[in-house]
Amino acid sequence: MSALSEARAGTGPFPDLLRARKTFENVVVAPIESFHRGAMFHGGPIWPNYALQIRARHATGLTPWPKDARPRTMPVPSGTLDTATWCGPISFHFGHAVADFGMRIAQSAHADPTQPLLFAMLLTDGLDPPPFFWQMLDHLQVDRARVLMVREPVLVRRLHVFPQAERRGGFGPSARHLDLMDAVVGGAEPGDEGNQVYVSRSRLRQSRIFLAGEIAGESYIEELLAARGVRIIHPEDLSLTEQLTIYRQARTLIFSEGSALHGLQLLGRLRADIVVIARRRWTRLASEALRPRARSLTYIHALRGMIHGLQPSGRPDLVRGISVLRPDRLLTQLARAGLDLRDAWDETTYRERRDADIAAWRAATLAQGFNPGSAAAIAAGMRRLSIEG
Repeated sequence: MSALSEARAGTGPFPDLLRARKTFENVVVAPIESFHRGAMFHGGPIWPNYALQIRARHATGLTPWPKDARPRTMPVPSGTLDTATWCGPISFHFGHAVADFGMRIAQSAHADPTQPLLFAMLLTDGLDPPPFFWQMLDHLQVDRARVLMVREPVLVRRLHVFPQAERRGGFGPSARHLDLMDAVVGGAEPGDEGNQVYVSRSRLRQSRIFLAGEIAGESYIEELLAARGVRIIHPEDLSLTEQLTIYRQARTLIFSEGSALHGLQLLGRLRADIVVIARRRWTRLASEALRPRARSLTYIHALRGMIHGLQPSGRPDLVRGISVLRPDRLLTQLARAGLDLRDAWDETTYRERRDADIAAWRAATLAQGFNPGSAAAIAAGMRRLSIEG
């Protein structure tokens, strides 16, 4: 019997996989009313004794703290299901889809292959899941025929749910969960030590309708790494399957901090050194999820400052800001991680690329028109960093 078959049968190295499941009777499951409006999401199962169902709900933190919420209005079921296993909402943001809402899928799918898998869609007419959702299920060896989408409220006579395998801010994946992921998707297959990969965000502004945070002058860092033999990838140009194959085979993975990091949570153990160039001060995005998977994990903190606009509420829009690095700190810390670019670095070329990125980001940000005060906020940020524009 294979490791995956043993996992499904509840024998071999995964004897307690099915025992972690909890079952509720006669639960109404609603579509998702909203994301990130006072809760991570409103909707999903309306568990009995809702406030007490910590393990069944979406939670974060070392001590699980629920971040979801019931629908604002009590839904009336339009249909009935005899049985299903709750997997979570479907998010169109890759990082949230994996790190927040994808951490029940593997065990739900493989503990009991007879169960339908229940996901809730956003309450919007004609909306279909993003392509990466189906690619994620294929990667996890989930039969698409088992997937049920909640687009209208439904009553489930017996609704099963597994605890989250990983939580943001939690302790990270257990050894048992990594064993399961290795069995489901296969272990690492690294080549020689020279197999180094840089995962870039430098093209996101050109490839997305909505702005995403970026690093000014990142294309110059890419060029120097590429000249050193590092493979440069832009996740938005690749299928999820292609990305995960590259990650499994790498010996060194360098990430520009962002949602692509969460793709590693769809894998088990890696035999790779992971290096993350932070875009925000003191952040260690996904560290709890990555450390148990990696051969080593390093965060490079070289931020000089961030330039940002304003959200519609008037608060600083740090999520879509542009980060300006200190080259001296960046180069020193890259060298410590085994990627020495100091001899090739040209400060004039870097500043030209940095300033060109800031100008293009500024134009794109103002064109979005989130808040009329963004122009003044951006100008103040540029003055603070002594950048002309």
